[in-house]
Amino acid sequence: MSDKKNSLKGIAIVLIVILAVIAIGLTVFLVRVINGQTDLSKFTITMDSAAELIQEKTFPADGITDVNVDCRSEDVKVFYSDDDQFHIKEYSTFDKDENQMALISMSDGVIDVQGGRNSHIIMIGVYIDRVEVHIPKSFAGNLDLETSSGSVKSEEALSADIFTAQSTSGSVKLESVSANEIKLSATSGSVKAEKLEADTISATSTSGSVKIAEAIGEQTFSASSGSVKIENSVGNITAETTSGTVNIGTFDGRVVASSSSGSVKLEQGKGCGVLKSTTGGVKANFTAVNGDISAEASSGSVSLGLPHDGDYEFTGWSNSGGVKCEISGERKDLGDTKIVTVGNGTYKIEAHTKTGSVRAE
Repeated sequence: MSDKKNSLKGIAIVLIVILAVIAIGLTVFLVRVINGQTDLSKFTITMDSAAELIQEKTFPADGITDVNVDCRSEDVKVFYSDDDQFHIKEYSTFDKDENQMALISMSDGVIDVQGGRNSHIIMIGVYIDRVEVHIPKSFAGNLDLETSSGSVKSEEALSADIFTAQSTSGSVKLESVSANEIKLSATSGSVKAEKLEADTISATSTSGSVKIAEAIGEQTFSASSGSVKIENSVGNITAETTSGTVNIGTFDGRVVASSSSGSVKLEQGKGCGVLKSTTGGVKANFTAVNGDISAEASSGSVSLGLPHDGDYEFTGWSNSGGVKCEISGERKDLGDTKIVTVGNGTYKIEAHTKTGSVRAE
C-alpha cells in the first residue's frame, strides 16, 4: 500500500512539473506576441491561401473620397488594384451565410465596410477571415482601417489624405504610407512600418512595441508596455514609454523622449530636446546643437556626445555620482557641478542624475 502511495505521489509530482513547464512556455510565448517579437500568424494551422473568396464588390473611382473599414475578427489587407476601380473582397475558411458576411456599401462618395457577425467558435488555426481593400493608385482620399480582433497589413507604398489604421487585439504592419496625417494604434499588439511621411504622424501601442524604420514629419510615438524604436527620424519627435526603452537612430529635429522604466538612447543626429528616464540611463550623441537640451535620469547615468565647436553652455551635476566633462571651452568647477562654455554659450545644455554618473564628451 505504501509503494502504491509513493508511486501516485511520484506521478503527481511529474504532472505538476509538466504543467509548470507548459505554463512558463505559454507565458513566454504570450509576452513575445504582445511585444511584437513573435508573429502569431505563423502558428495557424490553416494557411491564408486556403481561405476562399466569398464575396466581392466593385465601385468606380469617380467621386470616392473615403474608404472606411470596421471589422470584428477579420484581418484587413490593402492592395493597389490593377484597374481604376475599388474592389472590396472578403475571404474565409468558414462557410458563412449572408448575414454573417461583411456589409459592403457605398453612399455619398464613401465606401463603408462593416465586418460580418461571426457565430462560429474562435480557435487559433481553425479559420481565417480577411477583408481585402483594393484601391486605385490615383486615390488620394481618406483611408480608415479598423479591426477589433485581427491585424491591419499592407505591403504597398500607400498614399492618402488622412490614413488611419487601428487594431484592438492584433498588430498593424505597413510598408510605406505618405499622407497629410497618419494615425496608427494597437491596443494589444505591435505597430510596425518601414516608412511614414506626413505633416503629423502618431503611432501608439498600449501593450506592445512601436517600430518605425523611417519617419518624416511631426511625430508622436508611445508605448505603455513595450519599446519605441525609430531608426531614422526627420522632424520634431515625441517618444515615450511607460515600461520599455526609447531608441532613436539618426535624427534631425527637436527630440522629446522619456521612459518611466527603461533607458533612452539617441544614436546620432542634430537638434535639441528633452530626454528623461526615471529608472534607466540616458545616452545621446549630438553632432550639432540648435536649441536647448535637458537630459535627466533619476536612477541611472547620463552620457552626452556634443560637438566641440558650437555655441552652447554645458552644465552637469549629480546628486550621487561623478561628473566627467571632456569638452574644450571655458570651464568652471563648482563641487559636484561642472560648467563648460563653448562659443558664446547661447544654447543651454543641462545633464543631471540623482543616482549615477554624468559624462559629456
